[in-house]
Amino acid sequence: MQKTYTVIEIYEADFGCEERPEGQETMVGIRLKAEDGEEIHRQEADAELYAQNINEGDKVIFIEGRIEKQC
Repeated sequence: MQKTYTVIEIYEADFGCEERPEGQETMVGIRLKAEDGEEIHRQEADAELYAQNINEGDKVIFIEGRIEKQC
């Protein structure tokens, strides 16, 4: 059974004092919380979240390591 997570926060990835390396896709940080209380932080491609319309408060699962919005 796949674990379902709620998107708690989406935030801009921190590159410290350096800018995003040229040619690298834009990444964002995402904080997720499962129903059992497990909390994880991941880096995801901003374009992927946008393409799936994933926003804070949405339910998501992971299929073969890829984030997928739960319908």
